[in-house]
Amino acid sequence: MKNYFLAIILAILLFGCDKKDEEDTCITYREASIANIDAPKAGGVNEDIIFKIAYRVINGCGFFDSFKEVDIDNRTKEVTVIAKYEECMMCTQAIETFEVDYVFNSNVAGDYQFKFKKNDNEFIDVTIKIE
Repeated sequence: MKNYFLAIILAILLFGCDKKDEEDTCITYREASIANIDAPKAGGVNEDIIFKIAYRVINGCGFFDSFKEVDIDNRTKEVTVIAKYEECMMCTQAIETFEVDYVFNSNVAGDYQFKFKKNDNEFIDVTIKIE
């Protein structure tokens, strides 16, 4: 009986907690607020155009994850910064600003408009001429 009870306890300890599930609940993704953009006015066909994006996270556990891009039409793109928060550890409660590069390249000349999402209701518009 003692061995049976010990086997049940051991099975619960080994299989009862899935570390992956715990890690998944600690990670969230949120849109980050864009504070500032430094971008050139023009660029060349097939040339990398680099936008310097300053974005804010809401606490010390937030870091850059990705860009979410939505094509509005052939020449207009809405861009949002997505931040990843790993919140199962202690996080500072300070709003922090980081910088990340957004790279655009086109093989077609023309004017391109970018709408960078600053917050829920506001965008920073940038137009670039590709020659």
